[in-house]
Amino acid sequence: AAKKQFVKVDFINHVLLPLGYNAVKILWNAMLGAGFDDDDAETLLVSMMVGPFSGLFIAGKIIQSLADTLVSGKNYFGTDLIPINGITEDAELAALAVRAIFVEHDPEELLSILNRSMKNNFAPYRDVSKAWKNYTD
Repeated sequence: AAKKQFVKVDFINHVLLPLGYNAVKILWNAMLGAGFDDDDAETLLVSMMVGPFSGLFIAGKIIQSLADTLVSGKNYFGTDLIPINGITEDAELAALAVRAIFVEHDPEELLSILNRSMKNNFAPYRDVSKAWKNYTD
């Protein structure tokens, strides 16, 4: 009975919950007007294969990228493997903002940089921005 309970709990935690999370994410994007992507089925399959291991520090991104590559044949490795990448990107955006103000005197570039920074750091802004873009296109 203990083995049966273990298998049941393991299946729920490692297959169904990641599948449910990604399914909700895909539906949320569709509700924001983005529609469905060609790789949504692959995303669901990879989430069931990898399960919660994608959340491991550093190794999780590598595991996720390997599974994505196995399923889709695409290469997903990039600079986001480094956990500090978000902080360095924010620092780069800040430097670009200073440059846009003091060197280029370009308010449109500054607004573009601020928009990127807001999308990177605030999920509600990212979702509203996405919905607005899909609505106006």
